[in-house]
Amino acid sequence: MYVKRYQVRRGEKHYVYLRLVEVYRDEEGKVRQRIVASLGREDVLKASGQLEQLAGSFARLDPPFLGTRREVGSLLLVQHYLTRLGVKETVDALLPQRGRALLTTSRWPTSGLRRRRGASGRVGSGLSSRPKMPWRASGGASAAPITRPKKRSCVGWAGFSLPPCWSPGGGGGGVRGRPTLEFRRVEAAIAGAARTDGLYALAGNLPGDLSAQDVLRLYKDQWVVEQRHRDLKGPLRVRPLFLHNDDRIAALVSLVGLALLVFGLLEADLRERLGGEKPLGLLPEGRSARPTSRNILAAFQGLGLTYTHRGPELDRLTHTQRRILEILGIALPRPEQGAARPGVRRCGKRG
Repeated sequence: MYVKRYQVRRGEKHYVYLRLVEVYRDEEGKVRQRIVASLGREDVLKASGQLEQLAGSFARLDPPFLGTRREVGSLLLVQHYLTRLGVKETVDALLPQRGRALLTTSRWPTSGLRRRRGASGRVGSGLSSRPKMPWRASGGASAAPITRPKKRSCVGWAGFSLPPCWSPGGGGGGVRGRPTLEFRRVEAAIAGAARTDGLYALAGNLPGDLSAQDVLRLYKDQWVVEQRHRDLKGPLRVRPLFLHNDDRIAALVSLVGLALLVFGLLEADLRERLGGEKPLGLLPEGRSARPTSRNILAAFQGLGLTYTHRGPELDRLTHTQRRILEILGIALPRPEQGAARPGVRRCGKRG
């Protein structure tokens, strides 16, 4: 039995209808087909969501084969925070669901959030557009660039005065057109630059009256934000973007932003509940370390779920995995392999 596309022409227009067809053999052993049901026009079914609903209903009737194993280690942690943040309820309230599809609207972003982990992204260079400098004078003065000549490409620094640049035609007095450099110190410019050495201005947009010490203290915490930027470009791989539609780019960046929120909550939550205590086994060879989102998720790598005749079962947890779940208050959604089930009595010598 399969779905067959049937084309109908009405005047100059072509329409495609979907039919559920069953293949069978007649009394003479010949292969025949008969129409079980006519589903309707393909474009109408797609626009109304009925085709997606039908595909979802068939998919729910096809469970995985026995012995199928899937890695779900990090999903135990991510799903806990997605439920805690109410992502599913928020998305379902804002976006309509199309029929009884296999995935609700909220499951698309939540499924994507669970996958935003892994290898580091590329770090680009922001210096590619900087013009090359044929001259550079160094000295004890600050590196504040002076005004560049309009018709020359030579560059000097505050406190130094450069003569006209050499040109390939032989100007500048060099031997065989080779470049030469002469400079002199401008003491007034050097003194003016020295008065501002080590000084910089801080500006903020926080409401209320803040003292200079408050602004400086907040500025000193910028490493926290920069660390999250590193996570955004590294483990969560916000780039490169292989998208061209603005709506899809905005959706992907929003999805990565939610993943960054979960990434930070996992680290902050575990550190707060530990209170300075270091859990065991977060580093190779079982060494203790301060928990970070990266080594917490790494501790759950390899934890899988296997479909058995008794139902889905998790692998046996390690001591570190069990301890992290207990500290965070996360209950196991499935029983572990080999664990005693309530209401099931063992028999035999090992009873």
